[in-house]
Amino acid sequence: MTDEMTYRYASLVPGRSTRDMSEVQIVITSDQAGSGLAAEGGGPLGGGLFLANRFEAKVFDPEIPYELTMTVAVSGGRLACESLTVDQVPNGPAVIGTVLRSLVIDSYLSRVREQLGEHKGAILVRKVTERTSTTVASRGVTSTEWAQFDQSQRRTGPVKASDVAELYRRARASADPAVYRAPTAAVARKLGIGRSYAARLVSRARKEGLLGPAIRGRSGEQTAQR
Repeated sequence: MTDEMTYRYASLVPGRSTRDMSEVQIVITSDQAGSGLAAEGGGPLGGGLFLANRFEAKVFDPEIPYELTMTVAVSGGRLACESLTVDQVPNGPAVIGTVLRSLVIDSYLSRVREQLGEHKGAILVRKVTERTSTTVASRGVTSTEWAQFDQSQRRTGPVKASDVAELYRRARASADPAVYRAPTAAVARKLGIGRSYAARLVSRARKEGLLGPAIRGRSGEQTAQR
């Protein structure tokens, strides 16, 4: 029997990885030409472009021994992972949480953009040329437009240590045990980053004197005096 786990958009935390992702292969399996409606997973993107409809992408990550299928759609003007299905391969290992923590959703999305970019979006990403109450006229995307779009999809600017410290203190002060017992995970969720990266940011905030020393069993954090 094949184990299968599906993660929905609301529960996904994009991961950030420092490893070389060039070995991750992406195969886009959908070439529909939708009308860009939200019901179809489409919608406006950065740079005046739009996604015609949601599509599936097979992800082949040599560090993940499972079959991964991403459903990509528009969320907040960006390409986003709407769902991720994880399947056990025939005669392969069972799907376990330890390996799932190695998934790097944000990096997979970057690879999806690169794959789309080889054909400048093909028919999935288009440029609106004329819009009426009943029709939308569009054309293909130029290299310059694609470069502008790709840049708009990337994270910009460093995360401030002061913001990390404030999010951490709020988590420790929460009345929810699931939050105050795992404040670093709460920071990761708020910033949309991986937990290991959030842990490094929290450590940096401590070194800069924005958080008190880490004491086991402590119920809250105080701002350290410089």
